[in-house]
This record gives sequence, C-alpha cells and structure tokens, in this order.
Amino acid sequence: AESLGLYAIYGEAIMFHPFSQKANLKHGMIETALQLGEVASWIAQKDIKFEKRSGTLVGYKIFKHKKRTLYAPKVYKNLILDRYKKASLPISKAVIRPIKKSLRLWENRLLKISGIIIDGKVKNFENRFNLLFAKAKLRGEMIYADINLHTKEIDEIVEFLNKKRFFYSGVLFYRYNGFDYLRLQYENTHNVEEKLNVCYSDYCKFLTKFVLKDKKRVS
Repeated sequence: AESLGLYAIYGEAIMFHPFSQKANLKHGMIETALQLGEVASWIAQKDIKFEKRSGTLVGYKIFKHKKRTLYAPKVYKNLILDRYKKASLPISKAVIRPIKKSLRLWENRLLKISGIIIDGKVKNFENRFNLLFAKAKLRGEMIYADINLHTKEIDEIVEFLNKKRFFYSGVLFYRYNGFDYLRLQYENTHNVEEKLNVCYSDYCKFLTKFVLKDKKRVS
C-alpha cells in the first residue's frame, strides 16, 4: 500500500478475540472507531461465534501526514482531536474550503448494513435525510452516518442525528475522496452484542465504554 503511494490503509479487526486487534497494532495502526454490529451473526471464525451481531475495531496506518483542516463537533471534539494527535496528523488553521454538498445512501445487503454519507448540509436536509433513513431501515440491521469533517454545520447535524438515536463510532481518515469523516451508528435491531466484545488495548476498552455511554445518552 505504501509503495503504491496510498495515503493510508485501514483494517477492521473482529471482536471475537484480541488477536486481530493485536495484529493491527503490531503493524503500527492506531485505533479510531468502534463499529457495533457490523459483523453478521452468521459469521464465525473456527469455533468462535456470537449469537448476536458482533463489532469491529477500525485501525489506521497513515503513510502521508499532511496537515488536515476540519470542523469538529463540540460533543465529540476531544475524542476526534485525540485521534489526529495519535495519528501524527497536524491540524491546519487555514480557512476550510466549501465542499460539494450531497447526501447519499449505500447498502450491503449481504451483511444487512447501510450507511448515509453526509457531505455538507443540503437543502431540505432533515426531510431528505429522513427519506434515506427510512430506506436504510428496510434492510439494514446496522445503519451508519458518515459526516464529512469539512461540513460547516456539523454541530447542527450531529445534534439532529443524536436525536435520531445515532451515537458515536469514531473517525475514518481519507474515507471518501480524500476527506475525513465522523462516523455515527444506529442499531436497527436488538440483536447486537455489546457485552462480550473482546478488547486488547486500553484505548479499545475506553472507546467501548464511551460508545455505550453515548448510546445511553442519545436514548
């Protein structure tokens, strides 16, 4: 990946056991997001299987440490900036250029997960989001909302999503078209494992507690 000139590579470590997480850390990745329920309940590894949907822990290895510009929502600002610091990605004070505003849905029907990508606050945002959210809930047992960190109205959008019971997942670097995104998550099923997920690192343990606390807050 580095020889290809990529800016970063990421791994999603399953949470059946600590070994996948340990492997990511051994290769210099930093953990940035916890995705509850991403792994379908029918997926197993050898003899390890959860009855419910289990989670993944996202880790990034950054190859190019370019200065980044961003709007960080107040409610999650400290967590977001901590990950930038850990990734050695300096924050620029330069003026953040406007982005092309859009709102779009993606689906993975096999794994029964959906997502809504939010690039800025489009016209009639709430109504348009609600339409995509309704579509996502038809097939997605887990629904993610990815908010471009160049979104000026990010505080307003995060507040709206929290009221919809979306809670914290983490930071995704260079996720779409070179931009960084804040990922929030929504459980569209009660079949999500939250107690038996295994953590290897102290940060994973901290993030798990924060995510579950944030879920309780928005509920």
